[in-house]
Amino acid sequence: MRAELHRDGSAAIVLPLRRHRSALSGDEVDLQFVEPGEVVYRLLCALPFLAGHARDRTAASGTAVVKAVLVNDISSHPDAAVHTLSEYRDPLPMTVDHLHQGTGEHLPTSTQPCDYAYSEATMLLDDVADHGRGMLQAAAVVADELLHAYGIPETGLITAGGDLRVDGFTDRNRGALAAWARQHNLMEAT
Repeated sequence: MRAELHRDGSAAIVLPLRRHRSALSGDEVDLQFVEPGEVVYRLLCALPFLAGHARDRTAASGTAVVKAVLVNDISSHPDAAVHTLSEYRDPLPMTVDHLHQGTGEHLPTSTQPCDYAYSEATMLLDDVADHGRGMLQAAAVVADELLHAYGIPETGLITAGGDLRVDGFTDRNRGALAAWARQHNLMEAT
């Protein structure tokens, strides 16, 4: 993990995702995948941190442009590729797929692998820094656009109204996310 926080309110953060490996044919591992809930969870961690820095530490206000990148390996990022040794530039293809909660079986969701996905959105700093529905809606826009590169129309983890569907998140983060959502009154009405 790495974060750069600047005096003008701009910031960048790099967060690793928990990846799984899968064999498309035979025993050799030839694919890595992340779960949609892992992508959204990391966005829900990063966005309020970055917005809080901009608003509370540097007195920035108004709107902010958020740019997010999802890469199969840091060497696939255009800025890193020129600095990475060539022998480290052959990462496994990556998809965004589900993992069956009970059996641990790989459930393909993506229509194709993607090395580099990009998303950009404009959001209100106050909405994101205050951990409200606006933050969830912003995270949904960014996450959905990232997943478009994998042939997935939406994550399905956040409603258009900004409610969380915590059942779709991974076992690793579902409990903490549910507690946080209840505290902020952001659970989907059932």
